[in-house]
Amino acid sequence: MACGLLLCAKINLMKNKNLKKTTILAALVILPFLGFAQEVKIEGGNVKVKTNGTVVKTKSGNVNVTTKATTKTSVTSKTTTQSSIKKIVGNDLKQTITCNGENVVIMGNDNNITVIGYVKSFKVTGNDNVIKLEKVMSLVVLGSDNNVVYKTSSNKNGLAIVSTTGSDNEITKK
Repeated sequence: MACGLLLCAKINLMKNKNLKKTTILAALVILPFLGFAQEVKIEGGNVKVKTNGTVVKTKSGNVNVTTKATTKTSVTSKTTTQSSIKKIVGNDLKQTITCNGENVVIMGNDNNITVIGYVKSFKVTGNDNVIKLEKVMSLVVLGSDNNVVYKTSSNKNGLAIVSTTGSDNEITKK
């Protein structure tokens, strides 16, 4: 029943662009009841989610991730590299990054990201993102109304391997 309520809330909230961020809050409140999070705290607009030894905190637009392996990554609307993965986390960002065979992960909404160089695998999670890639092997797009354009692929046929989940996502080779 809780999954059904979350899905209905997600569909209704997605219709209004100004309420998308509220969807995240609704999900965080329901996550502990579904068994996906052990602890969720919301104080003064800041959010803390704890699950299986990983803690994710947001504060003043920053995202802080701490895991059992004592790996700590802080992101303030910038790109971080960790084990050949470049991550961009945030909303309403406009950035250009350069890659040389790394994997790239974008998490957020309403971002405009340009990637110069070769990306082995690319994943975007969120809504209303505009992504431009020079060269990519595989693409995963999760969310709605994302627009991904790539020039070429390292695959023999010149086409990226594409997986998309959500509605109105557009992946184009130009």
